[in-house]
Amino acid sequence: MIVEGVTGLLVPIGDIMSMVDAITRIVSNPGLANRLGESGRIRFDEKFTLGAYVENMHLELERLI
Repeated sequence: MIVEGVTGLLVPIGDIMSMVDAITRIVSNPGLANRLGESGRIRFDEKFTLGAYVENMHLELERLI
């Protein structure tokens, strides 16, 4: 769901310092925060809405038929 550096920042599970670094990076850089947020919204609309699901199912059914 998250694309590293495009729609968010990924950190290893349990790595608290990496989480702190990622949060600090976002909080200290409003441009980055806005870019990640905008990219995340676009990705959500393209991949995870009901309309996107229906479209993907339609394409897959056409492929199978």
